[in-house]
Amino acid sequence: PALSEVQNMAEPTAPIPDGILEELRADIGRATPWRTVTVSAAEVHRFRAAIDPGARGGAPEAGAEAPPTLFCPDPIILAQALGWKRHRPYPNTLDGGTRWEWFRPLRAGDTVQLQAEVTDVAEKMGSAQTGRMFLTSIRVTCADPSGEVIARCSGTSTLARVYEAYIIMNQARGMIPGTKSSTLGPSLSVSSR
Repeated sequence: PALSEVQNMAEPTAPIPDGILEELRADIGRATPWRTVTVSAAEVHRFRAAIDPGARGGAPEAGAEAPPTLFCPDPIILAQALGWKRHRPYPNTLDGGTRWEWFRPLRAGDTVQLQAEVTDVAEKMGSAQTGRMFLTSIRVTCADPSGEVIARCSGTSTLARVYEAYIIMNQARGMIPGTKSSTLGPSLSVSSR
C-alpha cells in the first residue's frame, strides 16, 4: 500500500454507518479496466532472485519463464494499482488468503492484460475484539492480447478491528511507544503520531 494509506491503528474507529454492507456489495461484479503490460527480462530476473537465493547473479534472459506469482503476488494490492477504489469502513485489513491458477507459462517479453474484479462481499461476526468483519473477494485475471487466460489469482481482504484491541492493550503495557514507529511481529508496522 502507498504510504498515504498507512493509518495509525491505535486511533479509535468511527462507528460503522448503517448500509455499509450494501455499499460494499454494490462492488460485486465491478471490474477495473484492462491494463496492458510487457513482462521484462529484468523484472523476471529480480523477482526470481527475490524468491530464490540460488537464482541471484547472472544476467536477465529474454524469453525466461517467469515464476508463476510474478503477475500478481498480492491480488488486493494489484487490484488497487489497477484502479479499484476500495471502501474502508475500518482502517485495518487482514489477508484472508490467496489462490492461484496457471494455464500456461508467463515469459519475459510477453505482453499481457491484467484486470481485477470484485467477486463477493460477505459479513461475518468475529470475536468480541474484532466484532463485525467484512470479507471482500477479488479475482485478478492475466490474459494474452487475444483474451486467452494465462493465469488467475483470487484473494480475500478482511476488514476488521482486530488489531485495535491488541495495539491499545500493548500501548497500555508500554510495549508500543505513543510517538515512535514500532514493529509488531514480522510484517505489521505501525506509526503513531
